[in-house]
Amino acid sequence: MVSRASGASGCRYFAHIGCYPLGVRDVLLVPNMHWRIAHRFSEVEGRPFSNPSLAGQRMDVALQEIEFRLDRSGAELRTEAKQYCMPIPVCYVGDAPFLLLIKKHGAERPYFVMWVDNAELLQQRDTPASRPEKQTDVGDDGIKME
Repeated sequence: MVSRASGASGCRYFAHIGCYPLGVRDVLLVPNMHWRIAHRFSEVEGRPFSNPSLAGQRMDVALQEIEFRLDRSGAELRTEAKQYCMPIPVCYVGDAPFLLLIKKHGAERPYFVMWVDNAELLQQRDTPASRPEKQTDVGDDGIKME
């Protein structure tokens, strides 16, 4: 890109503004630019991390977006880097005594707490044979209640 500076001694063309200091009466003409570029770093996508604490994970998407604007009012640069990693699925099995706490989001205290340490209240795996039969009750008004 070539910029033009105009001063008392005429016009000078130069590739780098630092070559000639601009004075108070100088004029700098620059083109208007506004562009946006997105680049995916495919060379790191899909590769597993070498950090032991991230074992089993990989970066699925590595993306950088750059937006640049230049005009008579100045320059503006915005950049954003995005990395997406698929989570490692974790299987939680309640096959030992456990504490169950249920609370509303944002609440300080749970509204239900239960220590489960025996199979008395547990149900077998949900299979057609283990499902209880629906019982139908009829209220005083004759309406069926399930």
